[in-house]
Amino acid sequence: MLKESGGWLSGILANHLWAIGGVSHLPNGTLPLLDVPNSDIAEPGFLETTPGNRRRERVNATVVQPFLTYTFSTQTTPFPSTETVYDWTARLSIVPISIGVNQLVSFAGQMLQVAGLMRYYAETPGGGPNWGFQLRVTLVFQHGS
Repeated sequence: MLKESGGWLSGILANHLWAIGGVSHLPNGTLPLLDVPNSDIAEPGFLETTPGNRRRERVNATVVQPFLTYTFSTQTTPFPSTETVYDWTARLSIVPISIGVNQLVSFAGQMLQVAGLMRYYAETPGGGPNWGFQLRVTLVFQHGS
């Protein structure tokens, strides 16, 4: 769902992930979804049963991402967001809450979106992160160029 009005953009993205097939060469028909070597951090839907154990849990996860942005005439866009993931099989969730800003700029004739955000994890499985940050640069190409 998406709504745009003036400089405001709001909406919600939602999906549910299920594993519906298997890979025959892995034990128990489990799926190789995300390889996190030497990690004991649990991420819903992509769990190692114990550190170093490559057996994967089946995927049954819901992802919900509401968002709200406002773009100023200077092409600056501040935003709050969250990307909640709930793993129904493991009964674990991750709830990061972010606040950030995007800026559209031109560098040597190329349009770029430069962004940064801070993230606080309101809920995370044991051993998960408490906070984080991102810095991003995205090349922007006009339609038809």
